[in-house]
Amino acid sequence: MKPHVYSTFIYATIITLMAFIIRNPKWLIMSSVISIVICLIYGGRRVLYLILLVSIGLIGVFVNALFFANTGKVVVETGPIIIRKHALEEFMVVALRLLLIASGGGVLALTHSSSEIARGLARELGLPYYIVLPIFYALRSLPLIKQDLDEILFMRKQRGYGRIPISPGSISSIITPLLSISYQRAVWGGISAELKGLRGSTIYKHIEVNILDILLLILLMIYIMAAFIPG
Repeated sequence: MKPHVYSTFIYATIITLMAFIIRNPKWLIMSSVISIVICLIYGGRRVLYLILLVSIGLIGVFVNALFFANTGKVVVETGPIIIRKHALEEFMVVALRLLLIASGGGVLALTHSSSEIARGLARELGLPYYIVLPIFYALRSLPLIKQDLDEILFMRKQRGYGRIPISPGSISSIITPLLSISYQRAVWGGISAELKGLRGSTIYKHIEVNILDILLLILLMIYIMAAFIPG
């Protein structure tokens, strides 16, 4: 048994919104840990991909904190690099927010297959095709994007470059072809969907509730109450 799409979608949406609002590290850690546990139950080892994506994003977050929030007491000083207290505090908050957003979204993405999510959004929430189709396409594209990234990194290695991008030029040499391939795939995917007549598809709304849906929504209520408890 697993929760339905609508309850996991509501969970992921509210968790994401709260991640932008709440700054309390204890609340962010608690919510992230619980969400990761749910992801592990249904997604298994696929959770490692979420953690890897968050880890990659943290590099940019840390650099951004050094440039724009590096004030206060000096914590670490190594040569020309000086890390101050406020930069570490902001880095920690943003890092926890990214982890919460990723794990909250993982509750939706790892609990169901991409086709189940698409059908659930249409039948259970009554979302129109022009919203459901992009979500479905994005979920189906994740394995393809990973495959494209592996091929780009392999070609970089064949040309004598490292797998880990450091300079802006290295990052651009990875992102540019990745975006180009994804854009072309999206264009032809949209054309294919139109030719198959998905625009005129009729959606019949149907909602079921099980105990896991109720528990997930109760958990959300606990999050909301805990977020506004002082201390």
